Amino acid sequence: MDIPREQTPLLRLLWQRHVWLRSVTDQVLREAIDVEVRQSHITLLSQLPDAGLPSAELARRLDVAAPTAHQWVRELVDLGILSVDPAPGSRREKLVTLTPTGRELREQALDVVRAVEERLRTTPGVDVDGLRSLLGTDWGDPRVAAAGVLAAIRD
Repeated sequence: MDIPREQTPLLRLLWQRHVWLRSVTDQVLREAIDVEVRQSHITLLSQLPDAGLPSAELARRLDVAAPTAHQWVRELVDLGILSVDPAPGSRREKLVTLTPTGRELREQALDVVRAVEERLRTTPGVDVDGLRSLLGTDWGDPRVAAAGVLAAIRD
């Protein structure tokens, strides 16, 4: 028995839409860009700021184990999309940055994402601007929210 849509947990709905967006983006990227990147690579590139990030911080942002992030970085280095160099002012830390090829690829990928968003604007019942506003709102510190939820369910 399926749960009625209005009772489906928000987490499940967000995950389903996330999977949909990644699937559409992945299919379009495979056709539009002549580089074989995986969805995990696109996720990594989406979290990498122009200035780059230390490897450990990149793993934290991706919410994956450091060895997983390092593997993805190595794969993208092998494709000429990323470079890993000593971080300024640190002897041990490595900074992951986009190469010129990587910046070009990310721009192409962002064009695809923008096109997907425009396509969504034509979908009945989809309010892209409202969704962007909702998801772009700061929902506060997750630890504080978790403490409030725990207090509410314990009462």
